[in-house]
Amino acid sequence: MIARLSEVVHQPVSWEDMSVTSRSDHRIARHIKNLSSEDERASVRAEHNLIRYYGARALSQLILACDHPMPQVRFRAVWALAATRDSRAYETVLRLTLDQDERVRYDATLALGKLGDERAIDALFKMILQKDETRPASLRDFGLRSLEPIRQLLAMRDDELRLVGINDLGWIARETGSQACADLLRTFVSDSNDNVRAEARFWLDEFAAVNSTAAKGS
Repeated sequence: MIARLSEVVHQPVSWEDMSVTSRSDHRIARHIKNLSSEDERASVRAEHNLIRYYGARALSQLILACDHPMPQVRFRAVWALAATRDSRAYETVLRLTLDQDERVRYDATLALGKLGDERAIDALFKMILQKDETRPASLRDFGLRSLEPIRQLLAMRDDELRLVGINDLGWIARETGSQACADLLRTFVSDSNDNVRAEARFWLDEFAAVNSTAAKGS
């Protein structure tokens, strides 16, 4: 068995395989170049193609693109990186949450959640505490894995932070059908803050509607 595995590992790569890889790299490079196009349709199409057709195969070139002098290239590249859901992109995406350009910071913060690396939970929690409007941090992309920091937000006296926690909790309750999340939401329908109460009720209605639909379909 080991000998056969060794034969596979050391099997020479054919010219055909090498040419396909070369063509693929060339196309990725072309799409990344088009991220800088003044024609917005062309730059959006390039981002779409990188996400849909190449994914993690474009990882190394996308990481390099995140150092491009044009903000437009950086914020489109960071979205394409997030779509790879490859943990090797984490440090680059995190770094761009501190980019000098507001648009890049904004998109990188959202991309950090979409990337799905659990290391981002702590980083996003700290961003929430900073209340930076150019970095709209959220924990909802991590679902039930982010309940502990959400509970911390809900325990705070700061109305704005509790509101962030309620919205993340409500979204998770609706998307996962978690009864435990819904029960926690109910404890905030009598919160001292009008907005927190309103959002708690809204998400409970959303939770009920989704679960009612699911029950009818079963």
